[in-house]
Amino acid sequence: MKMWIWKKLRNKKGFTLIELIVTFVLIGIFMVSATAVMSSFMHVFARVKSISSAQNVADVLLTKAAGELSGGQGGVFSPEKDEEEIPTEEYSLYIYQSETYGGSRHDIAVFRNEEGIQVTMGMLGDIILSPSDRAGLDENAVMDQMLLLRYCTKAIDPVTGDKNTEYTNWYYGKPSYMGTVLTQFKIEKVEEDKNLIRITVTLENAKTHFSPLTVSRIVKCRNMEAQNINVTEI
Repeated sequence: MKMWIWKKLRNKKGFTLIELIVTFVLIGIFMVSATAVMSSFMHVFARVKSISSAQNVADVLLTKAAGELSGGQGGVFSPEKDEEEIPTEEYSLYIYQSETYGGSRHDIAVFRNEEGIQVTMGMLGDIILSPSDRAGLDENAVMDQMLLLRYCTKAIDPVTGDKNTEYTNWYYGKPSYMGTVLTQFKIEKVEEDKNLIRITVTLENAKTHFSPLTVSRIVKCRNMEAQNINVTEI
Protein backbone atom coordinates (compact mmCIF):
# COMPACT_ATOMS: atom_id res chain seq x y z
CA MET A 1 0.00 0.00 0.00
CA LYS A 2 2.85 2.40 0.86
CA MET A 3 4.58 1.63 -2.45
CA TRP A 4 1.33 2.29 -4.33
CA ILE A 5 0.94 5.70 -2.69
CA TRP A 6 4.61 6.51 -3.29
CA LYS A 7 4.35 5.61 -6.96
CA LYS A 8 1.29 7.78 -7.31
CA LEU A 9 3.06 10.68 -5.65
CA ARG A 10 5.89 10.38 -8.19
CA ASN A 11 3.46 10.04 -11.07
CA LYS A 12 3.26 13.40 -12.85
CA LYS A 13 -0.22 12.57 -14.06
CA GLY A 14 -1.50 13.07 -10.50
CA PHE A 15 -4.46 11.42 -8.77
CA THR A 16 -7.96 10.89 -9.94
CA LEU A 17 -10.79 11.94 -7.62
CA ILE A 18 -11.58 8.32 -6.73
CA GLU A 19 -7.95 7.62 -5.93
CA LEU A 20 -7.81 10.67 -3.65
CA ILE A 21 -10.95 9.58 -1.84
CA VAL A 22 -9.61 6.04 -1.38
CA THR A 23 -6.27 7.38 -0.14
CA PHE A 24 -7.86 9.65 2.49
CA VAL A 25 -10.20 6.85 3.59
CA LEU A 26 -7.23 4.52 4.09
CA ILE A 27 -5.28 7.18 5.97
CA GLY A 28 -8.34 7.80 8.17
CA ILE A 29 -8.63 4.08 8.93
CA PHE A 30 -4.95 3.93 9.91
CA MET A 31 -5.31 6.97 12.18
CA VAL A 32 -8.43 5.62 13.90
CA SER A 33 -6.73 2.26 14.45
CA ALA A 34 -3.62 3.93 15.88
CA THR A 35 -5.75 6.10 18.18
CA ALA A 36 -7.65 3.06 19.47
CA VAL A 37 -4.41 1.20 20.16
CA MET A 38 -2.89 4.19 21.98
CA SER A 39 -6.05 4.73 24.01
CA SER A 40 -6.05 1.08 25.10
CA PHE A 41 -2.36 1.26 25.94
CA MET A 42 -2.78 4.41 28.05
CA HIS A 43 -5.73 2.86 29.89
CA VAL A 44 -3.70 -0.24 30.78
CA PHE A 45 -0.70 1.91 31.75
CA ALA A 46 -2.87 4.02 34.09
CA ARG A 47 -4.27 0.91 35.78
CA VAL A 48 -0.83 -0.65 36.26
CA LYS A 49 0.59 2.60 37.65
CA SER A 50 -2.37 2.98 40.02
CA ILE A 51 -1.98 -0.58 41.34
CA SER A 52 1.78 -0.16 41.72
CA SER A 53 1.35 3.06 43.72
CA ALA A 54 -1.30 1.46 45.94
CA GLN A 55 0.96 -1.55 46.60
CA ASN A 56 3.86 0.67 47.67
CA VAL A 57 1.65 2.73 49.98
CA ALA A 58 0.04 -0.39 51.46
CA ASP A 59 3.45 -1.86 52.31
CA VAL A 60 4.49 1.34 54.10
CA LEU A 61 1.24 1.61 56.10
CA LEU A 62 1.22 -2.06 57.10
CA THR A 63 4.86 -1.93 58.18
CA LYS A 64 4.12 1.01 60.49
CA ALA A 65 0.90 -0.46 61.92
CA ALA A 66 2.40 -3.93 62.39
CA GLY A 67 5.52 -2.52 64.03
CA GLU A 68 3.48 -0.71 66.68
CA LEU A 69 1.09 -3.60 67.33
CA SER A 70 3.72 -6.32 67.56
CA GLY A 71 5.27 -4.71 70.64
CA GLY A 72 1.97 -3.68 72.22
CA GLN A 73 1.52 -4.29 75.94
CA GLY A 74 -1.05 -3.94 78.71
CA GLY A 75 -2.03 -1.00 80.88
CA VAL A 76 -4.33 1.03 78.65
CA PHE A 77 -5.60 4.05 80.55
CA SER A 78 -8.50 6.41 79.98
CA PRO A 79 -7.21 10.00 79.79
CA GLU A 80 -10.71 11.32 80.44
CA LYS A 81 -11.06 9.55 83.81
CA ASP A 82 -9.23 9.33 87.10
CA GLU A 83 -7.29 6.16 87.84
CA GLU A 84 -9.89 4.85 90.29
CA GLU A 85 -12.67 5.17 87.70
CA ILE A 86 -11.03 2.76 85.26
CA PRO A 87 -12.72 -0.68 85.18
CA THR A 88 -10.77 -3.36 87.03
CA GLU A 89 -10.90 -5.70 84.02
CA GLU A 90 -8.44 -4.26 81.55
CA TYR A 91 -7.20 -5.57 78.24
CA SER A 92 -3.90 -5.03 76.46
CA LEU A 93 -5.52 -4.31 73.12
CA TYR A 94 -8.94 -2.87 72.38
CA ILE A 95 -10.23 -3.31 68.82
CA TYR A 96 -13.34 -1.37 67.81
CA GLN A 97 -14.79 -2.71 64.57
CA SER A 98 -17.10 -0.51 62.50
CA GLU A 99 -18.59 -1.29 59.08
CA THR A 100 -19.83 1.40 56.69
CA TYR A 101 -23.00 1.19 54.62
CA GLY A 102 -20.82 0.29 51.65
CA GLY A 103 -19.42 -2.74 53.47
CA SER A 104 -15.88 -1.45 54.10
CA ARG A 105 -14.41 -1.56 57.59
CA HIS A 106 -13.15 1.45 59.51
CA ASP A 107 -11.63 -0.15 62.63
CA ILE A 108 -9.75 1.50 65.48
CA ALA A 109 -7.18 -0.07 67.82
CA VAL A 110 -6.17 1.27 71.26
CA PHE A 111 -3.10 -0.13 73.06
CA ARG A 112 0.22 0.78 74.66
CA ASN A 113 3.22 0.42 72.40
CA GLU A 114 6.61 -1.01 73.36
CA GLU A 115 7.67 2.31 74.91
CA GLY A 116 4.58 2.36 77.11
CA ILE A 117 2.89 5.16 75.18
CA GLN A 118 -0.82 4.73 74.54
CA VAL A 119 -1.70 4.63 70.84
CA THR A 120 -5.03 5.09 69.08
CA MET A 121 -4.67 3.83 65.52
CA GLY A 122 -7.19 4.16 62.69
CA MET A 123 -8.29 6.36 59.81
CA LEU A 124 -8.03 10.07 60.52
CA GLY A 125 -11.70 10.68 59.74
CA ASP A 126 -12.76 8.06 62.31
CA ILE A 127 -10.70 9.23 65.28
CA ILE A 128 -12.28 11.99 67.35
CA LEU A 129 -10.09 15.08 67.46
CA SER A 130 -10.79 18.24 69.40
CA PRO A 131 -11.14 21.46 67.35
CA SER A 132 -7.73 22.59 68.58
CA ASP A 133 -6.12 19.28 67.60
CA ARG A 134 -7.70 19.40 64.16
CA ALA A 135 -6.61 23.00 63.73
CA GLY A 136 -3.06 21.94 64.55
CA LEU A 137 -2.90 19.61 61.55
CA ASP A 138 -1.49 20.77 58.24
CA GLU A 139 -4.67 20.70 56.14
CA ASN A 140 -2.60 20.64 52.94
CA ALA A 141 -0.98 17.39 54.07
CA VAL A 142 -3.93 15.53 55.61
CA MET A 143 -7.17 13.92 54.47
CA ASP A 144 -9.81 11.87 56.27
CA GLN A 145 -8.88 8.73 54.30
CA MET A 146 -5.38 8.27 55.69
CA LEU A 147 -3.79 6.39 58.60
CA LEU A 148 -3.43 8.30 61.88
CA LEU A 149 -1.59 7.21 65.01
CA ARG A 150 -2.56 9.34 68.00
CA TYR A 151 -0.05 9.02 70.83
CA CYS A 152 -1.24 9.84 74.34
CA THR A 153 0.94 10.26 77.42
CA LYS A 154 0.39 11.47 80.96
CA ALA A 155 2.98 13.98 82.03
CA ILE A 156 3.38 15.08 85.65
CA ASP A 157 3.61 18.80 86.30
CA PRO A 158 6.86 19.32 88.26
CA VAL A 159 5.32 22.19 90.27
CA THR A 160 1.79 21.02 91.10
CA GLY A 161 2.24 17.28 90.67
CA ASP A 162 -0.88 17.13 88.50
CA LYS A 163 -1.09 14.66 85.65
CA ASN A 164 -1.60 16.27 82.27
CA THR A 165 -2.66 14.41 79.17
CA GLU A 166 -0.56 15.17 76.13
CA TYR A 167 -1.28 14.11 72.54
CA THR A 168 0.89 13.78 69.46
CA ASN A 169 -0.70 13.07 66.08
CA TRP A 170 1.50 11.10 63.68
CA TYR A 171 0.76 10.44 60.02
CA TYR A 172 2.33 10.12 56.60
CA GLY A 173 1.62 13.29 54.64
CA LYS A 174 -0.80 13.35 51.73
CA PRO A 175 1.99 13.31 49.08
CA SER A 176 3.18 9.98 50.55
CA TYR A 177 -0.07 8.37 49.37
CA MET A 178 0.95 8.93 45.73
CA GLY A 179 -2.55 9.87 44.59
CA THR A 180 -4.30 7.05 46.48
CA VAL A 181 -6.70 7.12 49.43
CA LEU A 182 -7.28 4.63 52.24
CA THR A 183 -10.82 3.26 51.88
CA GLN A 184 -10.61 0.42 54.42
CA PHE A 185 -8.63 -0.25 57.60
CA LYS A 186 -9.53 -3.58 59.18
CA ILE A 187 -8.14 -5.19 62.35
CA GLU A 188 -9.24 -8.64 63.49
CA LYS A 189 -8.15 -11.73 65.39
CA VAL A 190 -6.83 -14.51 63.17
CA GLU A 191 -8.04 -17.13 65.66
CA GLU A 192 -9.93 -16.63 68.89
CA ASP A 193 -7.39 -18.49 71.04
CA LYS A 194 -4.20 -16.98 69.55
CA ASN A 195 -2.44 -13.64 69.90
CA LEU A 196 -2.34 -13.14 66.13
CA ILE A 197 -3.86 -10.04 64.54
CA ARG A 198 -4.62 -9.54 60.86
CA ILE A 199 -4.38 -5.96 59.57
CA THR A 200 -5.99 -5.25 56.20
CA VAL A 201 -5.84 -2.06 54.16
CA THR A 202 -7.61 -1.17 50.92
CA LEU A 203 -6.38 1.67 48.73
CA GLU A 204 -7.62 3.09 45.46
CA ASN A 205 -6.78 5.94 43.12
CA ALA A 206 -8.32 9.15 44.48
CA LYS A 207 -9.44 10.33 41.02
CA THR A 208 -10.00 7.31 38.79
CA HIS A 209 -10.86 4.72 41.51
CA PHE A 210 -9.11 2.13 39.32
CA SER A 211 -8.83 -1.42 40.71
CA PRO A 212 -8.96 -1.02 44.52
CA LEU A 213 -6.05 -2.96 46.04
CA THR A 214 -6.48 -4.91 49.30
CA VAL A 215 -3.42 -6.13 51.20
CA SER A 216 -3.22 -7.93 54.56
CA ARG A 217 -0.49 -8.67 57.05
CA ILE A 218 -0.55 -10.93 60.12
CA VAL A 219 1.09 -9.70 63.32
CA LYS A 220 2.00 -11.63 66.45
CA CYS A 221 1.45 -9.53 69.56
CA ARG A 222 4.39 -10.97 71.48
CA ASN A 223 3.60 -9.23 74.79
CA MET A 224 -0.06 -10.27 74.86
CA GLU A 225 -2.09 -13.42 75.24
CA ALA A 226 -5.28 -14.10 73.29
CA GLN A 227 -7.43 -13.27 76.33
CA ASN A 228 -5.79 -9.83 76.57
CA ILE A 229 -7.33 -8.77 73.25
CA ASN A 230 -10.83 -7.32 73.36
CA VAL A 231 -12.87 -7.01 70.14
CA THR A 232 -16.01 -4.85 70.12
CA GLU A 233 -18.36 -4.16 67.21
CA ILE A 234 -19.72 -0.62 67.17
